[in-house]
Amino acid sequence: MKKFRKGAMHYFFLSLFLSFSIFAQENPIFKLNYSENILKRVDKGELISSALVGFDEGKNIQSFKVFGLGYHKRNCKTAMRKISVYENFPNYLSIINKSSYDENKKIANFQISPPILSKDIDVYIKIERIKDQGHYPFKFVSGFFTALDGSIDLTDFENRCLFHVYASWSGPYSDIPSPILKLFLEAIIKMGLDNLFRVST
Repeated sequence: MKKFRKGAMHYFFLSLFLSFSIFAQENPIFKLNYSENILKRVDKGELISSALVGFDEGKNIQSFKVFGLGYHKRNCKTAMRKISVYENFPNYLSIINKSSYDENKKIANFQISPPILSKDIDVYIKIERIKDQGHYPFKFVSGFFTALDGSIDLTDFENRCLFHVYASWSGPYSDIPSPILKLFLEAIIKMGLDNLFRVST
């Protein structure tokens, strides 16, 4: 009887430990502060992008907050083998004409042809070359939407990589009406994630 009780107690604590382990490996998507509907859609494989754009007419200040969310089919290290080569982005995204990366200054330069503008623009982004899961802040240091900042978070879960991109900006009116800017931001993030996921799968 005593042996049985010891065995039963051992089994109980083992089961409890496994339960805590499984709980600790909970899907990271549900730790993000988004609606339950969005999180469930992403967990099922959908790519989500959303933008909130505002304009203070009195101060002539425009602002926005934007995010993108989705699971890559491979783990983060595998997914980033191609995505981390910023110099090749013109091959993946038609909106980008030229790109380069300064390894010493950690600055990526992209020449972009936005459909909402009549001319090409240059953006300079301070960002690490992302090669695996982790938290990566970035900032636009020159060019279009200077002072825009945000982060890219990559998290492995069940051999998939969760991409979470967030950015915000506030500055003088961009000459782009807020409804059009909202559509552009949402489209460019979703298109960017979709194309980068496709070429790196």
